[in-house]
Amino acid sequence: MTYRKASSSVTAGSTRKNQAAVPFGYGLSYTTFKYSDLNLVPGPEALDAPVTVEFELANTGSRAGAEVAQVYVQEAHSSLRARSRN
Repeated sequence: MTYRKASSSVTAGSTRKNQAAVPFGYGLSYTTFKYSDLNLVPGPEALDAPVTVEFELANTGSRAGAEVAQVYVQEAHSSLRARSRN
């Protein structure tokens, strides 16, 4: 295998810490968005029934943009018991 030196400030055997300008998920955008009218629509009364999440999303900024809506859920009461640490 042959390695060729590329035009770079990093040389063989050296390390360079990669520093991001902002933390991952910081959410930089050239525009702004507004979420409103959140509505949870329950499915049939069954333990594994789906729930539909509805909302309005508006671009309130002066530029075009795209937004990825994320919904996080968790059980109100866990069906599993934590192990005793005694």
